[in-house]
Amino acid sequence: MNLDPSTIYEPRLVKSADGTEICTDAAGNRAPNCPVIVLLHGFSVVKEAFDPMFVDPLWTRNAFLVRYDIRGHGKSSKPLADDAWASERMSEDFEAVCKEFGVAKAFVLGWSLGGMAVRSALLQRTDGCDDPVTQFADIIAHNVSVEISGLINVEGPPYIDAAIISRVSNSETLAILGALAQPTSVDDFQETTLQFVRRCSNVISPDLCRVLLEGVIVQPRAVTGRLLSRQQNPEKLLQGGRDGKLDVLIVSGGEDRMVGVEGLRAVYEEIGWKKCSFKHLDKADHIPWASSAEAFRDAVLGWVKGR
Repeated sequence: MNLDPSTIYEPRLVKSADGTEICTDAAGNRAPNCPVIVLLHGFSVVKEAFDPMFVDPLWTRNAFLVRYDIRGHGKSSKPLADDAWASERMSEDFEAVCKEFGVAKAFVLGWSLGGMAVRSALLQRTDGCDDPVTQFADIIAHNVSVEISGLINVEGPPYIDAAIISRVSNSETLAILGALAQPTSVDDFQETTLQFVRRCSNVISPDLCRVLLEGVIVQPRAVTGRLLSRQQNPEKLLQGGRDGKLDVLIVSGGEDRMVGVEGLRAVYEEIGWKKCSFKHLDKADHIPWASSAEAFRDAVLGWVKGR
């Protein structure tokens, strides 16, 4: 007898407020007592990066998981107009996806650059624009239709600027991300893409490896530049953390080669984020739901249920 209550929603395109098409799907338990978790993927990859969670019945029995290709990624539209990369547009995408699945209240999980992104240090900007670029900041600043139950930050601070990059990411990681944003040749791009995926994890399945490679390859480099140079204001996010209005769980990995554990903790402590929980997984790399699946699942679901 099948006791798995999971509902599966096949991939579909939904239109955001500006007409941009966003590719999304979902799976999990729609019971009223089950939490909804919206998953935001990382730099240049695709929503299928979360496949190990979507096929795990212990995830889908205990939560409803929603994911989408952030605009400019995967099967979502890849606009180039400046207005398409305004902070409001990113929040509108989130709201359109939630509306598609009837989600009015959700936790938001941002993985790596899904929680934050780097600007001036990668693109070597000279215009003085060092504002952070983060999906969390977009959603908190502009979302009007979805109640945010809490933030789950996996292997990445809520924001980062040039002044603190060295405390969070090592020089090898920054070199790889910079080369992906502005490759000097096709050969350089191919080699850097392989380095990027290997640095994320050495223990993922061949299928997941191909998913990550695909995400980087299908994204036009001009779109990568738009992602890393867009404008936003993170103050509402940071103030919500300081005022105790936003709960956050920070998950770090002891074998993460992309992000430094101490840097993550220091950023949140210096912000003065009041409702902040840390979970360090000794055996986890940059993709903890694959490299340390049980520990990661227990950490996230345990924290979510405690809210």
